[in-house]
Amino acid sequence: MIKKAHNGSCYIYMLLAIDIGNTSTKLGCFLNNKLALTHNLKTQEINESSIKNSLLKIADKFPKPTKRIKGICISSVVPHLDKVIASSTQSALNAPVLFVSHKTASLKTSIRNPEKIGADRIANIVAAYAKYAQAAIVIDFGTATTFDYVNNNGEFIGGVITPGIQVFNEILPEKTSKLPKTDLIKTKKIIGQDTVESMQAGIFHGYIGLVNNILDKIRKETKNKKIKVILTGGFSKIISKSINQNVDIIPSLTLEGINIIWNENYCS
Repeated sequence: MIKKAHNGSCYIYMLLAIDIGNTSTKLGCFLNNKLALTHNLKTQEINESSIKNSLLKIADKFPKPTKRIKGICISSVVPHLDKVIASSTQSALNAPVLFVSHKTASLKTSIRNPEKIGADRIANIVAAYAKYAQAAIVIDFGTATTFDYVNNNGEFIGGVITPGIQVFNEILPEKTSKLPKTDLIKTKKIIGQDTVESMQAGIFHGYIGLVNNILDKIRKETKNKKIKVILTGGFSKIISKSINQNVDIIPSLTLEGINIIWNENYCS
C-alpha cells in the first residue's frame, strides 16, 4: 500500500534525489524533507566528470555538501548509467545509495510484471497519493508521455504510455522528404496558412486531442469522475491550458516521490 503523507520524525540533514530520464537528468537536494534546490543536466552528457561538476555547483549553494548530504536516492530509466551515477555520487559524498523500484517503494499493485514499471512512474504515483490521498491520474510529459492511475485506496491500477509531444515534432521531418523541422508552439488557429503552420497546428492540437481522449477514456473505464489530474514534466505548462478539465502542475513531483521512498526505507 502506498503510504499517505509522510509525518515521521526522520530528518536526515540532506538527501540528494536524482531523476535520470531519457533526455534530461534532474538532481534535487532535500533539506529536512523540503526541496531546497535543483540542478539539471543532459542525460547524454552524463559521465563521472559531469556528475562531479554538478556536485560542485551544489556545493556553491551549500558549503561542504559531502558532510551535509547523508543519503542518495536514484530513479532511473536509463540502466546503463546507473553504475556511473551511483559510484560517482557515493564516492564523492560517502553516503548510502538507494534505487527506486517496486520493491523499495510501498507500492500496491496487481499489474503484470511489476518489476518492469519505470522508476519515475513509481515515484510519481507515490508522490501523488501521498499529497492527495485520493484517486489520481499522473501525466508525465517527457520523451515518452505516461498516464498513470492510482485509485482511492492507493493501488496502482496501470497506465498508458505514448510518444512524447517532442518525439512527434522531431520524427515527422525525419520520416518525410520535404517537411521541415519546426518549433513546437501552440498555434492560435487549427488551419495553417503554410506548411510550417500546418505542421505546428497538427502536432500541438493533435496531441491535445490525444491527452483529452485518454483522460476521458480512463474516467469512463474506472467509472470515477472525481479523479485528481496531476501534470509534471517539461511540457506541462504549454499543454495544461488546453486540457478540458482542472489540473494541478507539480514540476518537482518525481523528485518528491524519490524523497518519500527514501524516507520509507530509512525513516519508517
